[in-house]
Amino acid sequence: MIKEVPFVTFQIDGKDYYGGSQEWYDNRFAQMAGCSAVLASNLFYYYTDHLNVLYPAYRDTMDFWFEKNKPGLIGFPYFMKFTHNFLEEMAYRHVSLKVDMKKGVASVEEGWSFVKNAIDDGRPVGMLILTHTAKAIDEETWHWMCITGYDDVKKEVIISSVGERITMKAETLFKPHFRNVVKMLSFVNPEEDYSSQVIVHP
Repeated sequence: MIKEVPFVTFQIDGKDYYGGSQEWYDNRFAQMAGCSAVLASNLFYYYTDHLNVLYPAYRDTMDFWFEKNKPGLIGFPYFMKFTHNFLEEMAYRHVSLKVDMKKGVASVEEGWSFVKNAIDDGRPVGMLILTHTAKAIDEETWHWMCITGYDDVKKEVIISSVGERITMKAETLFKPHFRNVVKMLSFVNPEEDYSSQVIVHP
C-alpha cells in the first residue's frame, strides 16, 4: 500500500516537476544552496491550501524564502532556524502551527514510524540530510527535501527533491551510524485535520 499527501506539481516546457526546484533560480549560488527555500515554498503552499499555485507565483515565493532562509558559504544547514522562520511566517499569515521533529533517529523503525505517522495524519515531512554513508544517497547530502509519502510494501519513503519524485529505502536512509545525520520535521495545525486528504494506492 502506498500513501501520499497531495503535493504541488508543475509542467514547464514539457517537463513535469514534483514540487519546486532550486534549479529554477538564475543565480548559480542559489541553484546550489536554495533547497531550504524550495522546501519552505512547498510546505507553504500545502499549509495555505493553494496546491494549484501557478509557476510565476511559486517562483516569487521561492525568492521570498531564499531571503528569509539566507544561505551562507555552507548553505543553510540550520534545522532550528528553518523551523523558527517557518512557524514565524505562518503565524504572521494567521496559520497556527506546531512542530513535531526528530533531530536524529536511533533506529530504522524510529525513522520509519515518524514518517508513517506524519503521512497518515496528512502532514508532509521536511528532511535535512547532512552526511550519510550510503552511496545511493550521495547526491542528496547537505540537502533539504520533502517527504510526501511512503510505500508500506517496499518500505520506501517518497520524496520531492529538486523537482523530482524519488524514493529511498527506509533501511538505508535511517540506518544507524554516527555519520548518518538525518533530521526531520513536520508541522501540526491543531485547527485542521489533513488526514482525509491522504491519497491511498492499493
